[in-house]
Amino acid sequence: MAEIWNVMNKNKQKDQSIASLVRKYIESDNSLKKCMQLGIINVSSLSRIIYNELKKQGINSSIPSISSAIKRYKITNPMELYMPYKVIGSSNISLTTDVGKIVVNRRSLKTVTEKLSLISDDVIFFSKTVNTFTIVLSKSAFNHILNILNKNNERAIEIKTGLSLITIHSTKEIIETPGVINIIYQTLADNGINIEDTTSSYMDTLLLVSNKDAGKAFNVLNDLISKNQGLEDVAK
Repeated sequence: MAEIWNVMNKNKQKDQSIASLVRKYIESDNSLKKCMQLGIINVSSLSRIIYNELKKQGINSSIPSISSAIKRYKITNPMELYMPYKVIGSSNISLTTDVGKIVVNRRSLKTVTEKLSLISDDVIFFSKTVNTFTIVLSKSAFNHILNILNKNNERAIEIKTGLSLITIHSTKEIIETPGVINIIYQTLADNGINIEDTTSSYMDTLLLVSNKDAGKAFNVLNDLISKNQGLEDVAK
């Protein structure tokens, strides 16, 4: 009797372990969680995917036990799933065409920044890393910065024109809501749109894309916002 109980106990512990691994796998993918919530997951297919993933990690499992864990899975806090989409649905979007990007070495930083105050209205954003300094500005000020560099015998690492800026203005909730930017990036990637550069400032997300992709990028992001409008009631 004791041996039977030990076997049953070990099986129970194994099932609990598989269930926790399945939960961890699902929880790591927000899109997967959303599909689970909507009930549009193919349990058999997902079971095989998770089984193969666990097998790669040297973890013994079985497809039936994984399938059982998937069917029992429940989202702990559905509010967390909807919040990033709620923030997106409360956002608005604008498009600025014909902007340019100049990337310079850090040693050119002083030369450039001393002049930026003179054309501040034309500077859209700039970012600084350990080695480089990137300026995104309107077409009208583009040649001005290049002339400054040339006069000081300095060269830009990268010069790029024919770009457009998409600005997504969100509510203050974006500051503390994980996953919003990821959804925006993934939407563009799914539609074959490359992001040339990006930054965020307070409640604004700025995306730099090529002029040829600007219309498509604006439309897919505008559709993303439109279809998630009114999620306040769902998230409550």
